[in-house]
Amino acid sequence: MRSAMFSWRIIKNNSCPRFPHKAYSPICLEFRPPERGRAVPEAAMRHQNGPFPGCFYMANRAVSLMDSAGAGIKSVACCMPRRSLSVCLVQNSAMLTARLSEILASLPPLPHANSVQSLTPAPVVLVGAGPGDPDLLTIKALRALQSASLVLYDNLVSDAVLAFAPTTAQRIYVGKESSRHSLPQAEICTLMICLARAGHPVLRLKGGDGYIFGRGGEEAQALAEAGIPFTVIPGLTAAQGAGASVGIPLTHRDHARALVFVTGHLQDNRQVDLDWAMLARPNQTVVIYMGLGTLSIICAQLVAHGLPPTTPAALIERATLPDERCVTGTVADLPALCASASLKPPTLIIIGEVVSLRAVLTRTLPLP
Repeated sequence: MRSAMFSWRIIKNNSCPRFPHKAYSPICLEFRPPERGRAVPEAAMRHQNGPFPGCFYMANRAVSLMDSAGAGIKSVACCMPRRSLSVCLVQNSAMLTARLSEILASLPPLPHANSVQSLTPAPVVLVGAGPGDPDLLTIKALRALQSASLVLYDNLVSDAVLAFAPTTAQRIYVGKESSRHSLPQAEICTLMICLARAGHPVLRLKGGDGYIFGRGGEEAQALAEAGIPFTVIPGLTAAQGAGASVGIPLTHRDHARALVFVTGHLQDNRQVDLDWAMLARPNQTVVIYMGLGTLSIICAQLVAHGLPPTTPAALIERATLPDERCVTGTVADLPALCASASLKPPTLIIIGEVVSLRAVLTRTLPLP
């Protein structure tokens, strides 16, 4: 298809180089100016009343497009020009469209915002916020947070950590709780890419360490595939913070010569899909993230696969925070203890002989 001002091509596969997520890239339109080096008239590309103020996108909003399955495209997700001008389209993305429109409208204008050449991607920093106690934030993370202008933060980021951001910084909540997501993960990745392509540096703040059950790897992959520059600042993971805080060493030569981290949430088939035989081995510590809702299944499966029911186990709620709670028992009675204490997420599960050391080690721990 051609117009007097642009030529473009339609990519109908799921590997759009500028918008990699399969669920959100049924079609990518790539606009190219007809002559290399020729300035593109802004009026021909910008809709003042469009969904993304300050962003360049398709001039003709009435264009009707169909994806490979014959379904109509519902909304424009992002269009950020670099060497060429690209538009990515998303089906059924009303939530993302509204959120991005709201965010962009609230941000201050960028220098040279009207220049096509100036709209190169801004960097994204993926920062691990640690387990909650602000004193456990790394110096590098603290410096990044103190200089941030736009922070996308998760549910597990404590208020005390978030307070290190400048008062002028825009704070955007994109957290996920069990069965309650402010934005699906793929749309969080899309949001970061769109904001970076719009020229806004993004600090992505995640609880614990983003590369340990924090989906930081997925986000880093999305940024890399989209050509967005990014850096990663690790954080203290919840298991380390919890063990130190409540007096449970994760390894010990007499009790645990291996350490295993797993996630205990339900899979799409409503099963907890873990290697139970491996987890039931002796002389190791097993730390389970996001396993509170499936605690009964976890304990029953471990015992069924050979773990002695008398194996010490602990539940740590809101580790390292002032209202932290720790409940200890055995694998056999842990579900009942959890119900009795009415524990809530975020709660970490630690299973292994190292839990028995808590009675000794907490004798000299300072009171909270």
